[in-house]
Amino acid sequence: MPTYLYCLTPDTADPPDALEAVGGGRVRAISSGPITAWVAEVPGRPPLAAEALRHHDAVTSAALAAGTTPLPVRFGEVFDDDAACLASIRAREAEFLSQLARIDGRVEMTVAISLQAAAQHRAPGAEAEHGAPGRQYMERLRAGRHDEQILAQQGHVLSRPVVNAVRAVILDERATLRQSPPVYLLSHLIARQSVDEYRRLATAAIGPATTGAAPLAVIRGPSAPYSFAGGAT
Repeated sequence: MPTYLYCLTPDTADPPDALEAVGGGRVRAISSGPITAWVAEVPGRPPLAAEALRHHDAVTSAALAAGTTPLPVRFGEVFDDDAACLASIRAREAEFLSQLARIDGRVEMTVAISLQAAAQHRAPGAEAEHGAPGRQYMERLRAGRHDEQILAQQGHVLSRPVVNAVRAVILDERATLRQSPPVYLLSHLIARQSVDEYRRLATAAIGPATTGAAPLAVIRGPSAPYSFAGGAT
């Protein structure tokens, strides 16, 4: 049966027996020299669905909880069998070992900052379209790029207090903009022992939430360093 790959780790520990694989089944460990892969047998490539994504993250989180920071693999990596999976790992062994060394003892923390959709700020009538279909299409593209720029600027400005507050404990940083709904994701690679300090500093920078209002920012983590995995597999 095909082999589904979750993450890579230098630790030879087996996954917990109760850990459920994507689509059911049992998560297990297979080794390729100094690298261990957490895998499971699947009937085929799983569909991209919320439940499957949760299962994938749960397995990677279990590897993180075992004490060693895993190199997470993006959702949906399927090989013909265990042998094909191990061959792929061996072909990039030096690269994976370098990435595992970089994230050793580290975790990812993320601050998700809610943004106000840029389209809400347009002047009345700004959505009206005139002219030939080709021109309308170009105007829509131009408006979309403008909206993305506005949202990115919002996220950059709103995230500055958090960045300044946690600067002393972060080792690397990534920023990602998601447009629907508009959210600015600020991800930080930090040492495991700095998690409590990071939370304290970031919480103080965010400030108290307004009563009855949705929080402006939410702190997530610790998690496996997906944003810093360097494209595993």
